[in-house]
Amino acid sequence: MELRTDKEKLNTENTSSLFRSVSWGSSLTPEEMLLAVTASDHIVTAWEGDTLIGLVRSLDDGVWSANIDCMMVRRENQRQGVARAMLTKLLEQLGDIRYISASPNEKFILPLYTGLGFRLVEDGSLLQIDNTLTGGTHNES
Repeated sequence: MELRTDKEKLNTENTSSLFRSVSWGSSLTPEEMLLAVTASDHIVTAWEGDTLIGLVRSLDDGVWSANIDCMMVRRENQRQGVARAMLTKLLEQLGDIRYISASPNEKFILPLYTGLGFRLVEDGSLLQIDNTLTGGTHNES
């Protein structure tokens, strides 16, 4: 397995293939998937030869706050240390950013994050607008 921190090998085909392999991004076109990944501030990808087997990305300001989002590993490559290796590499890239948050979509992955120093924020909550459910409109209450 090769870990990369550049975006040079990414294209619509390998990115959309990875998204589809984990049943994510069904509302996105291959071009939108690639843009979502390449517009990230930091990224770590995992490769077996020319096959993209995993990625994790962060959106951050470089100083105060970073959010780790969108970690995925092809199902056939899961439970082989790929996610841990990518996340460890990403944390190295993020260095001394004051607050690093993560928003995993599935609870089974929490031990991976807590094992690397993350903790659940007792007084906080994740808030999200899902425009796929609202038709792209933000309703004020």
